[in-house]
Amino acid sequence: MMLLSLVLRYIRNTLLIIGLCMCRLSAAEPQMVIASFPIQDDFNAIMRQLVLEAYARVGVKVEIRSFPGERAIIMANSGAVDGDLFRIAGVEEQYKNLMMIPEAVHQMHMAAFAKDVRFEVKGWASLAPYRISYEIGTKLAEENIKGMMLEPVVDSMTAFRMLDMGRSDVALESYIGGMSVIRSLKLEDIYVLRPMLETLDMYHYVHKRHRELVPQLTKVIRQMKAENRQTDITRQVMTQVDSGL
Repeated sequence: MMLLSLVLRYIRNTLLIIGLCMCRLSAAEPQMVIASFPIQDDFNAIMRQLVLEAYARVGVKVEIRSFPGERAIIMANSGAVDGDLFRIAGVEEQYKNLMMIPEAVHQMHMAAFAKDVRFEVKGWASLAPYRISYEIGTKLAEENIKGMMLEPVVDSMTAFRMLDMGRSDVALESYIGGMSVIRSLKLEDIYVLRPMLETLDMYHYVHKRHRELVPQLTKVIRQMKAENRQTDITRQVMTQVDSGL
């Protein structure tokens, strides 16, 4: 009888320990994984903070993992991860498993940067005479520079290094992102061409299996805008970047 009691107590304690370990593991693991471009610039950092805050407000723990731009959206569309951090509107037409949160998270000012050439930017067509370096997977750029002299690279820092070395004439990046890359790489002779190529709203995307989150995240992002969280977070992140456009 005493032996049976000891055995039962051992089993109970073992199950308790296993349960506690599983609870701790569950608490540590994210409920969702969101794919993103590698965090190499301030605009990406701003978007990460905004999206993380939005999920926190709906009670969902999220981890953002970095992948090359094209791979990030392919993984999100395949369901290997739960969503894509930010893209322009309309990518769901090509990536059918993604659902756009219909409230824009932030605006992006797309810019052309140069070192040895100067010209007034008059839309995307004005880039045609020049060699263009850009990060693969930047859908806004890819849709507008087809047929031009392109130097696609794995990330924006490589695009700017090519520009600095004279291997391209123009590098494409968001204004905020490009200015932070210039600062990070200490590139003194690279400047932004004026005016901006385009200003577009940026949207968050989730895999369709999370469709129930679409109205919740839409509402929360609207609330964040009403509270000026986009402005607050932008100011926090851009501590050393000239934000004048």
